[in-house]
Amino acid sequence: MNNLEASKAPPSSLEASDVTYTTNTIQKGGWLDFKSQFIQHDGRVIDLRQNSISHSEGQAYGLLLAVNFDDKKSFDSIWKWSKDNLQTREDNLFSWSWGKNEQQVWQVLDKNNATDGDVLIAYALMLAAKKWQQTDYLVKAKQITQSILDTLTVKVGKRTFLLPAEYGFVKKDNVRLNPSYQILAAYRLFAEQTNNKLWSTIEDDARWLIEQSFDEKSGLPADWLWFDQMTGHIVKKSNQFGYEAVRIYLYQLWESERNDFWQPWEMFERFLKSGVLYSFNKYKVPTKKHS
Repeated sequence: MNNLEASKAPPSSLEASDVTYTTNTIQKGGWLDFKSQFIQHDGRVIDLRQNSISHSEGQAYGLLLAVNFDDKKSFDSIWKWSKDNLQTREDNLFSWSWGKNEQQVWQVLDKNNATDGDVLIAYALMLAAKKWQQTDYLVKAKQITQSILDTLTVKVGKRTFLLPAEYGFVKKDNVRLNPSYQILAAYRLFAEQTNNKLWSTIEDDARWLIEQSFDEKSGLPADWLWFDQMTGHIVKKSNQFGYEAVRIYLYQLWESERNDFWQPWEMFERFLKSGVLYSFNKYKVPTKKHS
């Protein structure tokens, strides 16, 4: 049998359970590789491409992966490092950047928060509380979600959004928002766990924001949108589809069971066909005027 014939031969001895086991084994190996390359023994998740800094988003991704792979030891070390080193503000949010300053001292570099980091940390804590039946995770998560509401909600026209951070995104009458910061699955869980209906409002308005970010021709979302705070109208849309915007597609895979939203696989297929994944360059989204 030649190689071509071998490639066509059916895997007659392979059962569905074997496929599942193989897939899970590969994924588990990926988690172990990730830990060995990017997570210190003390729970610090390291961004090797940015001078080995750490940031709240990286810690959040580490927590989510640890929950997914049922790795409570890693979860607890990542959570402890995050609390001790990033949760140093007067509220329950996290400073977004930690690294070596000009004096070569390792410390918080910027006390401003990154809202997606805060949301994902709280989300991971709620998932961990359910998985491992540990109520103190849920208590901490609720404290974080309340600080998010207290510090980061903004009214734009008749809608309610979360600012990307506490500072830097409201100037005069304009508000700048990032569609890739919208994590609908997390908002929905926050509404369930806190019984605060405001989270449902934020989820609905975030859904609308994401839909507005897409360009009709390319099918790609813009990095940023600017709104008139009083009217809620879009006054400017970025003509760039950058690295961060990929997260819009990835987060929507968590929405696959909600048929009232768009189909994430169709979106992702359009993204793949755009060629952006292969060029790794910013894609210029055609712009048009918005009323």
